[in-house]
Amino acid sequence: MDYWTVSGGVACRNGWSCRACKQNIYKGEEILVREGRKLRFHFHKDCFQGNGDPRTQNESTYFNQQKYGKISEKAPEVKGYGKWSVGSYGYQPNFK
Repeated sequence: MDYWTVSGGVACRNGWSCRACKQNIYKGEEILVREGRKLRFHFHKDCFQGNGDPRTQNESTYFNQQKYGKISEKAPEVKGYGKWSVGSYGYQPNFK
């Protein structure tokens, strides 16, 4: 399993903002979700670029390391285990 999991679907609620354009994501819009072990980022489908690794996104903090400090060259090989582990990854909305 890769460290980053990318999945998609339709937003089941309001309240998320797009990690790339910073605009609101509204219920019913198509979205992509990128998940690591502890973090989940939401994107408008058209705003997502590259692949699951955030270093491939144009607006990534990886490209501004003076401001954010040293960011590793690559993601860990596996998600790891511990307090933040879950049974499954991927966007699985519950429509009611």
